Amino acid sequence: MNIKTNILCACWILITTVIISGCNQIEGGAKVTVGKSSRNLGKAGVKMVGDRLIVGTGVVERQWKWTTKGFVTVSFTETKSAKEWADQAPALDCDWEIPAVIDGNTEAKLLGVTARKADDEGFTSEHLEVVAQIRYPAAKVEAQFVIWAYPDAPGIRTQLRVKGMEGYSVPKETADNDGRVDYIPMTFENVARRAIGFVKDNSARDKLKDDMLVEEVQKGPIADIETCRWANIICIEDDNEGMCLVKENPKAINKAQDSAKGKFPAYLDGEFHCSKDGLLTTGAGLTAGNILTSRYRTCWTTWSIAWTGGNDECQLAIKKFDRYRYPVNDDDMYISSNTWGSTRTPQDGKRAARELNVLRQIKLCEDLGVDVMQIDDGWQDKNWLPDKEVYPNGWKNIRAEAKKHGVTPALWTSWAAGEDALKENYDEGGFKYFKIDFYNFDSYENIEGLITKVRNLIKHSKHTVRVNWDTTGHRPRAGIYFAREYGNYWMENRKPYQPAHVVYIPHQVLRDVWQMSKYVNLNKIQVPIQNVEMVNPEASNAVKHRQDYAVAIALMASPMFFQELQYLSESAKDQIRPLLAVYKKHRSEIFSGYVFPIGRRPDDKSWTGLQCHIFENNTGYLTIFRELHNTESRKQIKLKFLAGKTIKLKDLQNQKESTVKVPDNGSVTFHIEKQADFRFYRYQQL
Repeated sequence: MNIKTNILCACWILITTVIISGCNQIEGGAKVTVGKSSRNLGKAGVKMVGDRLIVGTGVVERQWKWTTKGFVTVSFTETKSAKEWADQAPALDCDWEIPAVIDGNTEAKLLGVTARKADDEGFTSEHLEVVAQIRYPAAKVEAQFVIWAYPDAPGIRTQLRVKGMEGYSVPKETADNDGRVDYIPMTFENVARRAIGFVKDNSARDKLKDDMLVEEVQKGPIADIETCRWANIICIEDDNEGMCLVKENPKAINKAQDSAKGKFPAYLDGEFHCSKDGLLTTGAGLTAGNILTSRYRTCWTTWSIAWTGGNDECQLAIKKFDRYRYPVNDDDMYISSNTWGSTRTPQDGKRAARELNVLRQIKLCEDLGVDVMQIDDGWQDKNWLPDKEVYPNGWKNIRAEAKKHGVTPALWTSWAAGEDALKENYDEGGFKYFKIDFYNFDSYENIEGLITKVRNLIKHSKHTVRVNWDTTGHRPRAGIYFAREYGNYWMENRKPYQPAHVVYIPHQVLRDVWQMSKYVNLNKIQVPIQNVEMVNPEASNAVKHRQDYAVAIALMASPMFFQELQYLSESAKDQIRPLLAVYKKHRSEIFSGYVFPIGRRPDDKSWTGLQCHIFENNTGYLTIFRELHNTESRKQIKLKFLAGKTIKLKDLQNQKESTVKVPDNGSVTFHIEKQADFRFYRYQQL
């Protein structure tokens, strides 16, 4: 950082503490102080104009009106189109509600509004953080309405924090304790409503009909109210524009279904409502009984996003905002392995975690080009430190061998491990990646407690550690749009033998990645790679695929060898080495792009694939798959963002190049001679 930058940073600190500081009368008799009435960070900005709080990113702008009850949305626009989504007067006096504490009748006082440059202690991208301080005297609570505006982002993040004042006591709670967290007063004439949701506990799915991604589109007028319990996202779309609300909480389709059945309840993750009053989302997460007088506690968060164009632009807008919220860097770019994935029984898994076997795995990682060796269950004593019978010298030998071979050690652990134990394992073993398992997000205390532990571990490591969330259990786990600032999302277990519902099937894993890529950035999604020669041929056709085909499925995500590497045949290793070597030359560029599904939905008989497009330099990457039971050696596949362009297409495995004029419909013909084969391309727009 140079002297000029230091001076600018110092000035920022001095001038951005308070944007409301004098005295001004606004609607409802509330008095607020107005001094410096606007603030900017790049293209992001905030200002108070009378009773209006206006926040923009340079791409979208949202406005709230102060009432005697709180702030209510009165405008939400996308700058390019100037489309106004809040196109009717609000029917509510406030965007939020905490049942039995804050509702439409609870009087509020606005104490002040501040703005500052922030990055959530290094856990997210730099943004303008706007905090409105609000007091509810009769309810004896104070609230902070928190807005994050990332410069150039296509959306805005909003959240409520609540703290009890002196004398606060828990009121009698109502039956409806889900709480409202966001609201946009809009009409629904001539628009479609698209609900989007993802499944977790993916290991329990073994049939083609059990998709990871579910989309439902409703058109036509709304008679009274449309309610959607299961979705992560609700989109409102016309032919040329769209907007959406995204739930940043542990939401998942199947957990919402389980909750409705009274089992494995997801914790107050809410619904979407479309009605004559507009669009709102419930799911505060915080109830009257969770409010403390000692500190603020947070409600679940919402992203409001807008775009111009159709579904491709919808996908891109969600991914762009996701990238601002959950940025990636060099520590997120790695190929990992895990000792558990070749096992038949838990006893096999614990044997695989012994020191001698792990030392062998580390050497094999270097040989194949795998960056990270993760030790799974079986290493630990009752205190979640290395068992002296399994690791007589603690982590000394593992750390030394990993350093010798240029491999990063990683560790599986349970949420039961104490914070001090996690820190000690990091300090002694040099573990950079921790996979968290067995956790249960069924209460506010469980979620807050584990998140706090994880944050403290990462801060202890000076942000070198990443925590990866296992999502394969029956109990509620991390959601796809939740907690990825801490690390990756472990998509699923896929094993060679048993149990039957987790046996590795290539097209099933490809389908999951393909569907995930539609509305989620794959950079932080760990995708399993299995030893195809070991997979039970009575339960899967994996053995009919080459090993590099299984590896290629994961290349646009975070590749994870869920297996003991010593069981790979020499021919399999010979396929893996050159593919990973080529991939690693291009990995950094792939991570800078956005990945989209192309071709048909994988079903074992299609042409399908993934496209990574890098907008900054008009380049990108393709993984194209001709599935096992497909009978066509040539196929047209429609590419995104390239219609009418001329591109240079390079096969990265054989270095052959060709120049292709992409027609106006975007479709390019690809040739793969053999079934169950793939191509890995880089393209450059000319």
